[in-house]
Parts: sequence; C-alpha cells; structure tokens
Amino acid sequence: MVVTSGVDHVAIRVSDMERSIAFYRDLLGWEVVMDLRFDGPGMETALRAPGVRVHNVMLRKDALGMIELVQVHAPEVAPYDGTRRPLDVGGLFTLSLNVEDIDACYAELTAKGVEFHSAPATIEVPGLGTTRIVFFSDPDGVAIELVQAEGTSLNK
Repeated sequence: MVVTSGVDHVAIRVSDMERSIAFYRDLLGWEVVMDLRFDGPGMETALRAPGVRVHNVMLRKDALGMIELVQVHAPEVAPYDGTRRPLDVGGLFTLSLNVEDIDACYAELTAKGVEFHSAPATIEVPGLGTTRIVFFSDPDGVAIELVQAEGTSLNK
C-alpha cells in the first residue's frame, strides 16, 4: 500500500493563463509563488505529446496549500469553448474553499461580477451537522465551491 501524508497541490488546466491568474490572484486573493515554463524531450515524453510546451503557475493562500494553474500548448489541444464543463465527464469536479462568512463572500464576489450558480444553500451533512455552500465557475468552467461549515468541517 502506498502511504501518503497529505495533498501537495491541486492542478487546474486553464486556457488563458493571464486571465486565470487575474481570477485566482485578484478576485480570490491567492499569491503567485512560482511561474515556470517547461518544454523539450522530457516534457514531451512525460505528457506523450510531441512539441508540447507547458506554463505552470503555483499560487498559495495562507494555510490552504497551493493550487497550480497549467496551460498546455500542443498541436492536438483543443481550445476551451466557453461552456460549463459537463458534470458526468472525468476530471476535477470542484475546488472547495472554506470561508468564515459565506454571505459576505457571496455579496463581495457578486459585486465584482461573479455569476453564481445559485444563492448560498444550507445542507445537512450526516455526522457533521449543517453546512452552507455556494458554487460559481472559474474562467475555464471549473466549479468552485465556497463552504461555511456550521457544524464540524471535514478538515477540522
């Protein structure tokens, strides 16, 4: 059995790095800590894609850990078509972020032009109590969930 000690980071593939940096840094308050570019035979072998170039940007927010934005440039990569990703297709389902005041976050992000999927909702999580959640999407359609755990959070 492979023993792991935690999650290092979550990588999100993006179609426009500058737009995504602006979203995660300027709107959500994450700090850019690394900006890396990779190409050449090693990357071509690792990704099984001749001519591939990869732009990676690592962002950190306090004790939340890191997220990695990845933009892949390769002849066979199709551009994002601007629609929300289907929920029944494999890949990242959602990036969930804990917040202390979901209503304040909802109001602030709405004022900044974020379109939420709905208003914040209260759900009952068996064994943990009530939790308030709300979803919106990043510029590439990745669902982002804000979570205000009123009972016990999975991470506390």
